[in-house]
Amino acid sequence: MSEIDIPDQNPKHDKPAPNKDQKTVTAVYGTLCASLILQLTPNAGVALFSGLLLLFTWGMIGFLRRGADRESLLANHMSFLNITLWMFSALIFVATAIGGYYVYTHYTFAQFGDLASVMAEGDMNDPMIRELKNLTLAVGAPGYLYIVYRLTKGLRRALGGYRIAHPKNPF
Repeated sequence: MSEIDIPDQNPKHDKPAPNKDQKTVTAVYGTLCASLILQLTPNAGVALFSGLLLLFTWGMIGFLRRGADRESLLANHMSFLNITLWMFSALIFVATAIGGYYVYTHYTFAQFGDLASVMAEGDMNDPMIRELKNLTLAVGAPGYLYIVYRLTKGLRRALGGYRIAHPKNPF
């Protein structure tokens, strides 16, 4: 006589068995997280590598989404990540425009020549450098908070083997 598998009466707590899709989704989240962490390093070579890694991962997201079954865990999370990256890009674009406008209206070309010489000397405590750092944080924070929230939400669901309820909702 064979044993019959009876699922838990509370389906909310039924955890699906890990599969290949779950491992792939988790790896994509890990790659995106690594790319974002590397963006925060002050080394230009690492920042370039981070940008290339982000673009490569975004391409992989599109490739994986196209090849996956429409109702699969993989397609669900790849749609979620695609929307997340588009919104992040839009927020960073707006932040760049705001920062550029501020710099254009508050600084002259000669001041940037002075800034370059101050940076070459290594004096990172100059008031103009501090102001530009604060500007960068102020305008860039919404985009980075958005992507951290979305990646945390998606990774938590992916680690549990669960789908995102509305993957195409940007918020």
